Amino acid sequence: MTSLHSVALAPEVIFGYGDISHAGSRAVLSLVSEGSASTTTLPLLNTSPTYITKGHAPSTEQTLKVTTIADKLSLISLNTHLSDDVCASVAQSLVSLFVAQHVRKLHIVAAARITPAVSSDKVWRFDNTHSDLPPEASLNDTFLWTLVHLARLQSLQFSCSVVQGTKASTLGGDRTLEAAERLGNHAATLAPGIRFNSEHMRGLHAIPIKETI
Repeated sequence: MTSLHSVALAPEVIFGYGDISHAGSRAVLSLVSEGSASTTTLPLLNTSPTYITKGHAPSTEQTLKVTTIADKLSLISLNTHLSDDVCASVAQSLVSLFVAQHVRKLHIVAAARITPAVSSDKVWRFDNTHSDLPPEASLNDTFLWTLVHLARLQSLQFSCSVVQGTKASTLGGDRTLEAAERLGNHAATLAPGIRFNSEHMRGLHAIPIKETI
């Protein structure tokens, strides 16, 4: 079985995961390459999260999907919503992988509950040195903050693009679809040779998040 640390990554990575709206994972899964690409799918954890799935049937696996395009760009989608007790270990594994593979730029795309609430029509960005979020804004996402904190500790160059998120409470709910589409269109501008397939994204449905976040 292929292990996480045996996967080869390109110098630039776009990463999405099962955030509160399952927007980041859907956005990255719906990016389409214009060149040759190779894809690896890995099992990840043995917990009880929620998933993205094709159609309305629940997925039976949590997976990490890695698509590398012409050895220049890797698209990584973490198909699960992580509970707080595993956020640190998963974030550490990912950052260790990025460092070991000499990733030069990490782009993170996600929906998060931002307080006080900000405009849901905008993609907000921050990186190692700059943020266009309001100074008083707080991102309520344990995994995202852990990933960003560890990336900073390792001096990993990153950018984070976030939209105001809402809990995935219904399959294909309009608000979560809007967040995923906004992130997908934005993610397609982060690197050359990719485009966002909105039709594909609308076929990926979020299994409701039942736990309190």
